[in-house]
Amino acid sequence: MKRLLFILPFIIANILSAQTLVGYWPMNETSGDSVYDQTANLRNGYTAGADIVSGKIGNARSFVGTNSDNIAIRAGGGLNNQQTGAITCWVKWSGTQDADIQSQGYGAITSRQKDATFSQQIIALDAADPATGKIQWRPYAFNVPVITSSAATGDGTWHYLVINYSSGAHRLYVDAVSDGTATTTGSITNDINIPLSIGAWIGEGAGYSTSIIDEFRTYSDTLNQTTVDSLYALTGVTRKMRIIN
Repeated sequence: MKRLLFILPFIIANILSAQTLVGYWPMNETSGDSVYDQTANLRNGYTAGADIVSGKIGNARSFVGTNSDNIAIRAGGGLNNQQTGAITCWVKWSGTQDADIQSQGYGAITSRQKDATFSQQIIALDAADPATGKIQWRPYAFNVPVITSSAATGDGTWHYLVINYSSGAHRLYVDAVSDGTATTTGSITNDINIPLSIGAWIGEGAGYSTSIIDEFRTYSDTLNQTTVDSLYALTGVTRKMRIIN
């Protein structure tokens, strides 16, 4: 007897049953400049320059290191004033990365920036060459990395990143393996008008990545190892139906 199976295991219920997903941008659009949030929060984003390309799973967005190349997600992508949360995505840095302000980092892929006021929730590399650059997490200030990964990302290599953060407790996962912790304390600023930028550190940060980003999620809680493993296991799983005898 034939039966239909949807090949998206753990369909949200298994992956997210005990977690709080506040934004999910799979980047699977086929045209246009809008990037749609698949949660009920509908925090849709807009880009003026990030092209649609083949990604890790389905389509993705490509960034080429220029000041129009980013995705702006309204209301901080669900992370505004979020003192505990998580950020997850697939990312592939390729080629020389743009240096941000005072060369504090290179190839930033996330940020919330209000010029002359705050620079927060920044994920970037510590070197311009991904072959030697390590991943840094700067939650509270542009010049204070609280975690640096143990290994370089590699040029043109896909990685699945998870950042868990809370004042006094931060953890970076790379490909579902814990790769750094920190006990730095601080506060995420409350300004609902400041978007979450994907693919760049905009404004005075002036740091833009040359990268491909896919399957971007934000949470209002940290993720446990089981959930991290489940999300990572979705790699390469087709979203289409198939028939099994």
